[in-house]
Amino acid sequence: MINLPIIVQPTAGLCNRMRTIAAASVLAELLGRKLIVVWASDATLNASFHTLFKPLPFKVIDVRLQSFFQRFIWHFCTKILGYKIYDDKWIYDNARGKDFSTWRHLIEGKRIYMHASSDIFISQGDYSIFKVTEEIKRHTLHSHDNIIGIHIRRTDNEMSVRYSPTELFIRKIEEEINVNPTQQFYLATDDKTEEEHLLQMFPDNITVYEKQSLDRNDPIAIRDAVIDLYNLAHCKKIYGSYYSSFSDIAALWGGIEKEVLMTNCPQKQQ
Repeated sequence: MINLPIIVQPTAGLCNRMRTIAAASVLAELLGRKLIVVWASDATLNASFHTLFKPLPFKVIDVRLQSFFQRFIWHFCTKILGYKIYDDKWIYDNARGKDFSTWRHLIEGKRIYMHASSDIFISQGDYSIFKVTEEIKRHTLHSHDNIIGIHIRRTDNEMSVRYSPTELFIRKIEEEINVNPTQQFYLATDDKTEEEHLLQMFPDNITVYEKQSLDRNDPIAIRDAVIDLYNLAHCKKIYGSYYSSFSDIAALWGGIEKEVLMTNCPQKQQ
């Protein structure tokens, strides 16, 4: 029987894409199917995969899908080739978090093209496949021993702003310093005001990477985000923000402990 490929186009931001690829790699291996990833540079993440990460064990195709015309042509071609297209809504409603046997039944003998920004498989994804480029690694911390990661998500994430207020992070930093006055922290945040505020409060204890841009449509901003994510992943533990995939993926990538600092949340988060 022909080994029909599973083609996955991860969508949305950096960490949602990593989550989708990590899960798809495990699913494809279990199904014995060839995996192809289509990494689209668009308004949500304007950077090619190969400027951020080293090659994966499977093929990654970099494409530019900035315009409606480019997206239309791409989707039209996949239809002509006979691919059954499943988008995020289908995955959420029918297959998200499903086990191996369910997936095998759903896609057996079919050419599959998925648009997804989520965990598409119940099994834990394989994040060890992601290795940053040497150019990016030059900007990362040389030593992460005994450093605690702090991730404060702001800007457009209303849930993080509401349920993970800065006061919780300040209190946690103070608790750690009371135990060890020389404790070092790596701070990653998408809010320059928050960064400056914490640096003023703890000038001897906090390290940051000086980001050049926070615009997702700027390739430099995406590179800076990968640097922040890599540094967080290599800390000994992370204090993260509620409802943030950045906090989640940093911990999963590094295989380290994560504590989400939150208050009055509508639901608990691990």
